[in-house]
Amino acid sequence: MRRTILFCGLTFLVGLFLGLFFHTWFPTVKDVAPTAPMAEIDTPVSAIPPIPTATAPQASPEPSSAQEPVLSDNRRLLNLSLEVLDVLRARDYGALAAYVHTSGVRFTPYSTVDFSQDLVLTSSQIAEGASDTQTYTWGAEDGSGTPLTLTIPDYFARFVYNADYTEAPRIGINQVIQSGNALENVTEAYPDGQFVDFNFSRLDPDRQGMDWCSLKLVFLPDQGELKLAGIIHGQWTV
Repeated sequence: MRRTILFCGLTFLVGLFLGLFFHTWFPTVKDVAPTAPMAEIDTPVSAIPPIPTATAPQASPEPSSAQEPVLSDNRRLLNLSLEVLDVLRARDYGALAAYVHTSGVRFTPYSTVDFSQDLVLTSSQIAEGASDTQTYTWGAEDGSGTPLTLTIPDYFARFVYNADYTEAPRIGINQVIQSGNALENVTEAYPDGQFVDFNFSRLDPDRQGMDWCSLKLVFLPDQGELKLAGIIHGQWTV
């Protein structure tokens, strides 16, 4: 009996010693801090800029000589577009005619350039736009598909200068700023053209962006100059 008690006591002491030993040198899972998951990065590591330090401030890079012609061309294109916008805002059809390409200007009411439906007007037709009472078919109504038949002033009020684009908060130079259900094919339709996109992401905050609109002015080379070849209206469509 005494031997049995002694054996049990020794077993308990050995077990206690081993437990303390393994807990000290081999912590249990609950003692190990969980490893945070890696975030997915879709940017190549080589493209991620280094983080600047306080002792080494980053100097602003100066534009290279290769960038200067591009910036200069963009400024000219933007200035030309702003000139056209001023004319459109004034509804000065005579002045607008001076900017029109010799092949005419194509009007696209819903973003997607369609050579089979979009109406093309010559500079002389534009010049007489204010007094022209004739109705033209400019394509088809969004949703219903019925012919879009309007006079030049009525079309301009609805699908050209429907907002004051001189106050557009977002401007894209050869870049589409916003798109909806309609196909944005300006670059395919005018492969040799340049354009400026004037965009309002919304006009009425209560409509939650369902009234966004844009105006793209497309220019093509014409006898050494850029001339207006396309006016593309974009908006929310069903």
